[in-house]
Amino acid sequence: MNKRYQFLIGILIFITCTAFGMAFFNFAISEFSDLIIQKIEEKNNEKYNSLISTVRNDVLMDDMRTVKNQFDSWVEKKQIAGYKIVKGENTQVAGTSISSEMQGYNFPIQYTPEKDWGKILIFDYKLGSEQIKSNILSEYFLYFGFFVLLLSVVIYKMISFLFSEINPLLNQFLSMNEIQNTENLGFRLKLFKPMILALNHTAEKIKELEEERVSYEAEKAQLSLGRKIAHDIRSPLEALKVASTSENGKELTEMAISRIESIANSLLDETREQKKVKRRNLAQIINELLKEKSAIWKESAELNFIDSLNEEFLVDEAISRILSNLLNNSWEASQRGKIKVQMKLSTDEEGRVFLSISDNGLGMSQFQLEKVMREGLSIGKEKGNAIGISTAISFMKKYNGTFDMTSRLGEGTRIILTFS
Repeated sequence: MNKRYQFLIGILIFITCTAFGMAFFNFAISEFSDLIIQKIEEKNNEKYNSLISTVRNDVLMDDMRTVKNQFDSWVEKKQIAGYKIVKGENTQVAGTSISSEMQGYNFPIQYTPEKDWGKILIFDYKLGSEQIKSNILSEYFLYFGFFVLLLSVVIYKMISFLFSEINPLLNQFLSMNEIQNTENLGFRLKLFKPMILALNHTAEKIKELEEERVSYEAEKAQLSLGRKIAHDIRSPLEALKVASTSENGKELTEMAISRIESIANSLLDETREQKKVKRRNLAQIINELLKEKSAIWKESAELNFIDSLNEEFLVDEAISRILSNLLNNSWEASQRGKIKVQMKLSTDEEGRVFLSISDNGLGMSQFQLEKVMREGLSIGKEKGNAIGISTAISFMKKYNGTFDMTSRLGEGTRIILTFS
């Protein structure tokens, strides 16, 4: 046998011996429990009699205070479970509460063999077979373990000896039947050939399905990228349209071209494993966006920005398309007159930066709010697809930030971006 099989056989033998040892132990305790209990009670009787002999003189002198203190000390140290001191026939002068789970040991106290003082009853908990097993195992656990280990070694040696004697005979038998086994091999191949062919066919099918799945995932990723490009580029294209009809459209044209370039670079970077993030001041990005939106929406929108941060805070410039989409959501979901949007940049004592975006749009119910937070769902827009919300959530998670949105029907919506 090699070492691996030797180890496994050794473990199996040890477990088997332990199981048989426990079974024999349970059987012995069950069969001899009455005798064991009797022996334990005799031992307890001797122990308690020895305790009482130490206070017998104090009892006869009626020094109950000393006697009671001594018995209470034994109870506290758990040498006894309880006691009763009875003077005369049935006058109890001291004792503890007794439960039905206890049994008493009666010790008469006498002035002389002819004259009784009374009696002392010492109580201990009744013994059962399960308690006996626990006590014996705790006291003789090492002996039991040594016995099981010794028995396992003996059995293992016997099995090893048998294998050493049988192996030569087994090898001789196999060599004698080698020719016959070779002849049977062809029959076995014929018998299992249909099964082997079926398994091969199944393996080929699984391989084909896996290749189809990989191809589908690649196409899905391309479609998702296309949807994002079409969604994010609409706003700077609108700005270009406005700039083409405006007398002073140079600044707006430059901003729109810069935004289109930023969107293209950001979306292309998503397909690369590594990229160098271009960072810009968040307040500057917001001001440029508001100029663009004001030029497009003109008098139908009132856009305000409060910068309470009053310092430079750098972020990935890809956030410009995130904020543009969120502003578009406020505009597109509004169906009543002039839309008012207020953006506020602030910080707290822990150094976290907050960007809030509040509008006076139609708002959403709690059900609609939960629905719009899931990708591919939109509320209040005929051609909406909620790419803006899902992209914003993904962006904030990527940079260890949070995205929170609250809304009430008829009162508007508020979004808070938190940068840790």
